[in-house]
This record gives sequence, structure tokens and C-alpha cells, in this order.
Amino acid sequence: DHPLAEAFYLEENWHCLAARVAITVHRHDAYERFCLDYARFKSRFLLDGDDVPPEMRGAFAATSLVPPPNTATAGVGEVLAAAVEVARARGEDSEAERARLRNVLEFLLRQQWDATACVVCSKPQLVVGGFSDSMLRPELRIDFTQHAWAALGHGGRALGLVEPRS
Repeated sequence: DHPLAEAFYLEENWHCLAARVAITVHRHDAYERFCLDYARFKSRFLLDGDDVPPEMRGAFAATSLVPPPNTATAGVGEVLAAAVEVARARGEDSEAERARLRNVLEFLLRQQWDATACVVCSKPQLVVGGFSDSMLRPELRIDFTQHAWAALGHGGRALGLVEPRS
């Protein structure tokens, strides 16, 4: 708790995931607040606005001049999905986070490998549905795909687009 605190967040995505899970078992005000503050911090790096090319909107990057990393964007999606649910549990407005989350999910869906993007793949059945790290790196790895699908699943639930878990 100091004046420069907002400049010192690192990769703390898991705190929001834990805060979301803790809603039903062990609520802690400061931990939930940390998640919401962290989500706002990360959101400052989401590309948006009229000056951003439409295909880049929702990406986590410092500039639209460099193709953004899909995995880092997916991580922000996971954070925002958790933050929306934490804010909802606290009775706080989450419309700004919901709008950002929607943009992130739309970006990720544009990045997902499909039959059209995989026209020259030697084994498209192994690629379609997956995610590479960025537009510049077509390599697929399980962590790239796992984070993207986690953001899509949790984000879809947070936005009411996917049925809640039973």
C-alpha cells in the first residue's frame, strides 16, 4: 500500500482465479479487492478505440504495431472473467470489465485456428480448434490452447453466454 503500487504488478493472474473460487468457501475482502485492482491494471494494456485496427481490438499489447501474444491476452481474459464474478459477488458494477472481457474473447476467437487458416497444415485435424502464441508464431502448444479455452469458458460463463456449471 504505497503511491507507486499500481506500477508494480507482475503476473498475478492466479490470484484472481483463486479469489473467484474462494467466493463460495472463504471470502476475504482484501484479496477480492486485489483481484479487482489487478484486473483494472491489466486492462490498461488492452487495445481498444477507433485508432486500433478491428482485428487487434481486445488484444493485450502495448501497441498495435506488433502482433500481440494470444496467450497473454488469454491470461487477461481469465483475470477479467474472475473479476466479473468477484465484482458480482460483492454487489459491485462490473460493466466496464464485462465490455473488456467481451473484446478479449472476440479477439481470441479471431485467433483460433480453423480450416481456413489451416489450409496448408499437414495435419489439420491436429490443429483446428487450437491457438498459437501469436499471429507471427504458428506453433501450437497445449498451454497456448489451454489458457485460451479457459478464458473462453470462464469468460463465456461470466458474460452469461455459456451455461453455469452444475
